[in-house]
Amino acid sequence: MLLRPYLVGKYRYSPEAAERLINLLIQRALLVEIPFSLGLCRDVNDDPFVDCAVLGRVQFLVSYDKDFLDDPLRQALFEHGIEVVEPLALLDRIDEETDNGREPRG
Repeated sequence: MLLRPYLVGKYRYSPEAAERLINLLIQRALLVEIPFSLGLCRDVNDDPFVDCAVLGRVQFLVSYDKDFLDDPLRQALFEHGIEVVEPLALLDRIDEETDNGREPRG
């Protein structure tokens, strides 16, 4: 999704930055089986992403989706130890950790 021209234009990031983030995520991805839905979202189409994040015990949910970035869902995710961040903000954090000689967490 990050490479969709609409998103690249709207959020003003380079396709190269999107490719870097996608490649990082692919290297570190884990498959998570979702046996049921937690039903935390206003939009039921978002439930699979939230369910995967909570049941997979992720550190970050990466999205530009306003439903994830606004309360109360953001607060509910925070209570599960999940920080909601925009894609480029996550890439910046990874770059900072790498520049400081630390292995990126996650």
